[in-house]
Amino acid sequence: MIPDDLTKYLTTIPDWTEIPTVDGLIDQLEKLRAANGDLCRWRRYGTSRLGDPLRVLSIGHGERNVLILGGPHANEPYGALTVSHLARLVIEHAELRDDLTWHFLPWANPDAARMNEGWFAGPRSIRDYHQHLHRPAPVDDVDFTFPHFSENGYYDRPLPETQAVMRILEDLRPVFQYSLHNCDFGGVFYVLDHDVPGLAEDLLAFTGQTAVPLAMDSAAVAGLDSPGKGVYLLPPAELIDGGIAEAGATSGHWAAQYGTTTLVTEIPMWNDPCAADDADSGRTVGEVFGQAATEMAEASDLLADLMAAVRPALRCGSPLAASAESLVRLAPLLGQGMRAAAEAMDERPAAVGEAFVGAITPHMIRMRGLGQLRRLLRAELATGNQAPVLRATVRKADALFDQACQAAGMVSEGNPFPLREVVAVQVGAGLVALRRILKEAR
Repeated sequence: MIPDDLTKYLTTIPDWTEIPTVDGLIDQLEKLRAANGDLCRWRRYGTSRLGDPLRVLSIGHGERNVLILGGPHANEPYGALTVSHLARLVIEHAELRDDLTWHFLPWANPDAARMNEGWFAGPRSIRDYHQHLHRPAPVDDVDFTFPHFSENGYYDRPLPETQAVMRILEDLRPVFQYSLHNCDFGGVFYVLDHDVPGLAEDLLAFTGQTAVPLAMDSAAVAGLDSPGKGVYLLPPAELIDGGIAEAGATSGHWAAQYGTTTLVTEIPMWNDPCAADDADSGRTVGEVFGQAATEMAEASDLLADLMAAVRPALRCGSPLAASAESLVRLAPLLGQGMRAAAEAMDERPAAVGEAFVGAITPHMIRMRGLGQLRRLLRAELATGNQAPVLRATVRKADALFDQACQAAGMVSEGNPFPLREVVAVQVGAGLVALRRILKEAR
């Protein structure tokens, strides 16, 4: 039984200074397995597109299953630390295994996660993150490529990694699936595949005891139903327009057929006192997001022009090209969403946190696009493709990236949250959710 007081599980979290690499986390888990052979075993469920085995570490022998889904988005690796700590907790505390078997998929997309390892050791600044970033295009992203069969957005192209997760869910039919994510600024927020009575209140109470604030509403959750502050409900797969979003359903949608409750916990990378400030900014939402929409359009046009210039000269087929192309198509939609928010809430006073989101988001999109473009062009040049347009554009992209980082620095210093603090939130929220789900299942 999971106790009401989680202190003993959270105070033992190490004061990490870096995120483990793909191989580093797997090595940690293998050492745990080797030292605890009576409790732990590996099982392979598939193979990544580049040939990495996709294995699950199972701990315990209970009848009900819990699945921890690590790395569902390759540029969100903080969950690797959550996997590491949770696995140790489950081994060390028998009460966490009471009638439960825990299953850990360390990395859902190891190939793409490896492409982000350049920033795992720090300094975890905004610049460092974006110059080593790889965010796969939605069609190459595991947690955006689960099938769904509505006419609105029919999607039937699951990746090999996605198919492996589908096999895991079919085999385990877990009572709880915990999907580990991290976001940019602000605070923590949660997404559930369905409302669990009492859970929103539990999560709010727990988060209030941590060092990380609860996030204000953000663009990532705009329009979603909410059973409580900071907690949102995953929209039905039938509402996903695959033609626009270039994506299918999520693991939460797919797991629901097995009676599984899925929780997503988004923990922030960078701290800024403005991000969660609900005081009046002195501006209206229309002003804040209207200006942001204009700046987003400028950022989108810049990225589109740069890609149009280099596209005919690209040769190496890097996944960075698909990522950059996807952002060129999707960034305008983000700007349109901000424009719609500005028009819908034109005269409502904007909180300081909303003004902060409006100010920082265009810079983040610009850095994301330019960061991936710089990596793409350098990869091309490294193969010997020295086309003049590539050489000229990489110099231009370098200068623009520097300008974007400086502009973002004028909005926020982007001090990283201590890893220990945000991982404590993710670990604790998972235990809080599982405790409530088990109570409701009785």
